[in-house]
Amino acid sequence: MVSFGGTLATLRNECISMIQKAEKAVRFEAKERFAVGDRVEFGEGPLEYYEGVVRARSSRDRVVVLVEMMGAERLALVSETRLARV
Repeated sequence: MVSFGGTLATLRNECISMIQKAEKAVRFEAKERFAVGDRVEFGEGPLEYYEGVVRARSSRDRVVVLVEMMGAERLALVSETRLARV
Protein backbone atom coordinates (compact mmCIF):
# COMPACT_ATOMS: atom_id res chain seq x y z
CA MET A 1 0.00 0.00 0.00
CA VAL A 2 1.14 3.48 -0.82
CA SER A 3 -0.23 6.68 0.62
CA PHE A 4 0.32 10.35 0.00
CA GLY A 5 -0.40 12.72 2.86
CA GLY A 6 -2.42 10.07 4.67
CA THR A 7 -4.57 9.30 1.61
CA LEU A 8 -4.27 5.87 0.01
CA ALA A 9 -3.13 5.92 -3.60
CA THR A 10 -5.46 4.23 -6.07
CA LEU A 11 -5.07 2.75 -9.54
CA ARG A 12 -7.69 2.33 -12.23
CA ASN A 13 -8.63 -1.28 -13.05
CA GLU A 14 -7.16 -0.82 -16.56
CA CYS A 15 -3.80 0.03 -15.03
CA ILE A 16 -3.89 -3.03 -12.76
CA SER A 17 -4.77 -5.24 -15.74
CA MET A 18 -1.81 -3.86 -17.71
CA ILE A 19 0.55 -4.58 -14.82
CA GLN A 20 -0.78 -8.14 -14.46
CA LYS A 21 -0.36 -8.79 -18.21
CA ALA A 22 3.20 -7.45 -18.13
CA GLU A 23 4.05 -9.67 -15.16
CA LYS A 24 2.76 -12.77 -16.97
CA ALA A 25 4.78 -11.85 -20.06
CA VAL A 26 8.10 -11.73 -18.18
CA ARG A 27 7.49 -14.70 -15.87
CA PHE A 28 10.04 -17.43 -16.42
CA GLU A 29 10.57 -21.02 -15.44
CA ALA A 30 13.31 -22.11 -13.09
CA LYS A 31 16.29 -23.37 -15.08
CA GLU A 32 16.67 -26.42 -12.91
CA ARG A 33 14.10 -28.56 -11.16
CA PHE A 34 15.17 -29.98 -7.82
CA ALA A 35 14.00 -33.16 -6.14
CA VAL A 36 13.81 -34.03 -2.46
CA GLY A 37 17.31 -35.10 -1.36
CA ASP A 38 19.24 -32.96 -3.87
CA ARG A 39 22.24 -31.10 -2.46
CA VAL A 40 22.07 -27.42 -3.42
CA GLU A 41 23.98 -24.18 -2.94
CA PHE A 42 22.38 -20.77 -2.50
CA GLY A 43 23.53 -18.44 -5.27
CA GLU A 44 22.44 -15.10 -3.83
CA GLY A 45 20.89 -13.40 -0.83
CA PRO A 46 21.75 -13.73 2.86
CA LEU A 47 22.46 -17.46 2.50
CA GLU A 48 24.77 -17.06 -0.51
CA TYR A 49 27.39 -19.86 -0.63
CA TYR A 50 25.60 -21.92 2.03
CA GLU A 51 24.80 -25.50 1.06
CA GLY A 52 21.76 -27.50 2.04
CA VAL A 53 19.50 -30.40 1.13
CA VAL A 54 16.07 -30.09 -0.51
CA ARG A 55 13.53 -31.46 1.96
CA ALA A 56 10.25 -30.69 0.17
CA ARG A 57 8.65 -28.95 -2.79
CA SER A 58 6.50 -26.09 -1.60
CA SER A 59 5.00 -24.87 -4.85
CA ARG A 60 5.66 -24.82 -8.56
CA ASP A 61 8.97 -22.97 -8.21
CA ARG A 62 9.82 -23.03 -4.49
CA VAL A 63 11.49 -25.66 -2.37
CA VAL A 64 12.17 -26.13 1.33
CA VAL A 65 15.91 -26.48 1.99
CA LEU A 66 17.49 -27.77 5.20
CA VAL A 67 20.55 -25.61 5.99
CA GLU A 68 23.04 -25.95 8.83
CA MET A 69 24.22 -22.65 10.28
CA MET A 70 25.77 -21.75 13.61
CA GLY A 71 25.53 -25.35 14.76
CA ALA A 72 21.78 -25.67 14.18
CA GLU A 73 19.66 -26.92 11.32
CA ARG A 74 17.15 -24.49 9.84
CA LEU A 75 14.55 -24.73 7.09
CA ALA A 76 14.50 -22.10 4.35
CA LEU A 77 11.75 -21.62 1.78
CA VAL A 78 13.40 -20.42 -1.42
CA SER A 79 12.80 -20.00 -5.13
CA GLU A 80 14.58 -22.58 -7.28
CA THR A 81 16.06 -19.73 -9.32
CA ARG A 82 18.32 -18.88 -6.36
CA LEU A 83 19.80 -22.38 -6.11
CA ALA A 84 22.37 -24.47 -7.95
CA ARG A 85 22.92 -28.22 -7.71
CA VAL A 86 26.13 -29.16 -5.86
